[in-house]
This record gives sequence, structure tokens and C-alpha cells, in this order.
Amino acid sequence: MRDNRQRHEASYESSAKSGVMLAAAAVICSVIIMLYRIPLADIIGTEGVSYYTSAYAFYNIILIVSSYALPIAVSKLISVRLVSGRYEDAVNVFRTAMIYATVFGAAFFLIFSFVAPLIARLTNRGFLSYALKALAPAVWLMAYLGVFRGYFQGMGSVKPTAFSQVVEQLVNAVFSIIFAVYMSDYGYKADLIYDETAYTHAYGAAGATYGVSCGALVALILLFILYRGQRAEVLSLIRNTRAKRREAPAHIRGVLGQTALPVILGAVFFNITFLLDDFIFNTVLQGSVDGLLAVEVWGVFGKFAIIFYILQMTANAPGAAMIPEISAGAARRDKKKIVLSIRGGMRSSMAFAIPVCAGIAALSEPICRLLFGPDNIELLKNITAIGALFILLFCLATVSNAVLQGLGHVGEPLLNSISALIVHIALLFVLGFVAKLGIYAVVISNIAFAAMMCITDNICIKRHVRFKKHSYDVFIKPLISSVAAGIAVYILHLIYKLIIPDALYATRIGVLPIAAGGAFIFVFIYAFISAVISSRKMR
Repeated sequence: MRDNRQRHEASYESSAKSGVMLAAAAVICSVIIMLYRIPLADIIGTEGVSYYTSAYAFYNIILIVSSYALPIAVSKLISVRLVSGRYEDAVNVFRTAMIYATVFGAAFFLIFSFVAPLIARLTNRGFLSYALKALAPAVWLMAYLGVFRGYFQGMGSVKPTAFSQVVEQLVNAVFSIIFAVYMSDYGYKADLIYDETAYTHAYGAAGATYGVSCGALVALILLFILYRGQRAEVLSLIRNTRAKRREAPAHIRGVLGQTALPVILGAVFFNITFLLDDFIFNTVLQGSVDGLLAVEVWGVFGKFAIIFYILQMTANAPGAAMIPEISAGAARRDKKKIVLSIRGGMRSSMAFAIPVCAGIAALSEPICRLLFGPDNIELLKNITAIGALFILLFCLATVSNAVLQGLGHVGEPLLNSISALIVHIALLFVLGFVAKLGIYAVVISNIAFAAMMCITDNICIKRHVRFKKHSYDVFIKPLISSVAAGIAVYILHLIYKLIIPDALYATRIGVLPIAAGGAFIFVFIYAFISAVISSRKMR
């Protein structure tokens, strides 16, 4: 009994450490992205941000597939084989996945290279094609990255994944700025020649997109070096277990396809809302706000999307870390390990998402001014404050998706994503055409999408695993602490806004004290209230 308890505790500790490591890497990546997006937005302008955001919506799906969906599928299959000591089969899963990555990476490389003009015309923005074409090399590279990351996570190590993500974003940040400056200058010359104004923004967005490929290439080289360094140890394990029965290559291909395809499609449908919103808003709704054209409004929404993408990286970390643990527990039929992994993933995700989203809602104006300057600030701060709820629900849906995938029910998140997407599109048309809410229709329909995902995923989880979620610790305590801290910081922001001169408040330097200081005070109040609640509960 004691051995079992120690094994469960060790497993929970391992899962928690993996989650913390991936979350820490995601936080570092988020800070890097946040820092380089500030000068990038200034370089390419609001219209350039619109093109970049549209291209980044495609990249985000590729990033989710390579950093989350594909590693989930590969790590799940590898971890299950390692449980029974089938090391050679685990390596064969990796080799087969690399073949898949080559085929599909090449196919999407060609699609982005030659279909970009058609996609741009469908969204009524021909200049978008430059950023989409610049994305093509990254598509192929990210496919290989996903397989390598899944291999290491399946082998029980998240360090290569975490380290490579940080390196990838550092390189991405440096080269995005360099190429954006160079290409914007090139586009400016084209504007003079063709008597246009959009080439500067379009070429600048394309230059920023080239930075993605540079980051992916460096991360891929790094992971390949780490893989070669570990190869001798793996071959030694294979030699010592040669008597094990090996799976046929055809069987591995079939299992990998059956596992990876639903996970990847689920990730695509789960993250495709911004792409569909882009198409519907810019071609059908053509919504304008305060005299801004649709492309300018979408550029403002794109700035909120940047905040969302930054936080999404951190939100995905607990789910990615818990899937191999849940898969291993399911393979052993170890319910306690499954339950501990699910609780750990939910707790770590909500401990991050709830306070962060409350802080963003309370400090939306100073945060937006600090990141993007004073342009269209009223619209942007409103979108961000409302959109904070979408970020929170999306984080929760990400974890519930991961639970179902770890349990082996990879088709259910896909079906849930499709049904939520139908609701999302229907609501978008109703709010856009009937209620005439413009860009706010996009925000509200995204909130409905994430809420629908949470509801349907949790219904499925209850059908497969019956356990107590400890809702008080996971949801209620951080929610109470976050709301109280958010109200306090929002009042502090209003006082600061009254005291400081308007001209100074409109600058980044002017809002820096309340943005940084408000965040610090929020964390302090949140920690204090959480401690008080915990101490009262112990009594």
C-alpha cells in the first residue's frame, strides 16, 4: 500500500514539475513575444498588424499543431509503449511520425506558396498574400518540430521542448524586427513607384512573418542535436529488450494516423475561429466602428489577438504536460494516477488563467496603451476587457480537451469543436447582421464558442471518469481572490488617471507605473486574499 502511495505521489510530482517547466517556458516566450510586438506594431502600423494578424492566425494553428497537437499524438503513443518496455516500437513511432511530417509539411508548404493569392482575394485583401507566402517555410519546419517535441515528451522529458520554445521565440523576435524594418523600407519604395500606400504595411508584415521560419529552423537544429546525443542510450535499451514482440510498421502507421488525425483536426477546429472571423468580418459583415474601415477595425482586433496568442502559449502548457501521464495511467488502468493528473492540470491552469484574465480586464486600458500606443485605444480597451472572459474559458477548454485526448477519446474533442464552431458562426451572423454589434459580435461569439467547448468536454469527461474536481480550490478560491484584487486595482487605476495629466497618460511612459505597479499590487492582493481564505478553511 505504501509503495503504491509513493508511486502515485512520485507520478503526481513528475507531472506537476513537467507542467511547471512547460508553463515557465511559455511565460518566458510570452514575455519575449510581448516585448518584440511593441516595436513591431509601431514599424508595420495598424494596417500591417491587420495583415500580420491574419497570417498569424494561420501560423497559430500550425504552432498549436506543432507545439501541442502533434506532440500529444506522438508522446501519447510513445509513452504507452514505454510502459510495457517496447523501446523499439517507441522509436518506430518517431520514425513513422517523421515520414508523416515530411509528406504533410511539403503539401502545406506548396499550398501556402501557391494558394496565398487566392486566400487573400477571398478576404478582399490582396496585399495579405505577401505575409501568407512568407509563412510557407515555417509550415514545413514546424511539422518536424512537433514530432521531435512529442518524442522527447513521450520519453519523459519536457526540457528539450521547453528550451527549444524559448530559443525559437528569441530568434523569432530578433529576425522579425530586422526583416520588418528591411521589408517596410522596400515596401515604401514600391509605394512610391506604384502610387500606393499599402505596400509598406504588407511588406513589413511579410518581413515579420519571415522571422517565424528563422526561429523554427534554429529550434529544429537544436532538437536534432539533442536527439543525436540521446540516440546511443535508446539503442542500448533496444538491444536489451530485443526479445519483445515488435509491431509491424503498417500497424504503427495506422495507429499513428488514427491517433494523430483526430487530435490535429481537433486542434485545427479548436483554433480556427479567428480565421473564420477574419473571412466573415472582412467579406460579409464589413463592420465599421467610429468611422474606421473594416481592415482598420480588424487591425485593432488583431492587437487583442496578439494578447490572446501570448497567453494561449502558457495556457497550453498544463494540458501538454498531463497527457503523457494520463495516457500512462490509462494504459495501466490506474484510476488514481489519472485523477491526480487531471486535478493537477486543472489546478495549475486555473491558478494562472483566472488571476491573469481578471488583471487584464481591470487594467485593459493601461496594458493596451503600454503595448500598442494610443491609436484607437477606446475600441481596443473595450475589446480586451470583454475578451478576457474568452481567454479564461479558452484556457479551461484547452485542459478539458487534453483530458479527453489523454484518456484516448481523441474523437470527442473534435466533435465538440465542430458543434461549438457551428454555434459560434450562427451567433456571429445574428449579432453582426441583426444586432449590428460589429467587431463586438466577433468577441461575444468567441466567448460562446469557448463556453460551449467547456460544457461539452466536461460532459464527456464525466462519462468516462467519475471524480471530485475540488471545485473550491480549483475555481472558487482563485475567482474570489481575483475579483477582489481586480476591483481594487481598477479603482486604483481610476484614481491614477484622474491625478496624472492627460498628455502624459497618453504616452507609454505615463501608463508604465500603473500597468507595472497595478500588476504587482494585483498579485499582492490576490496572494493575501488567497492566504486568508486558505487559513479560514483550515480552521
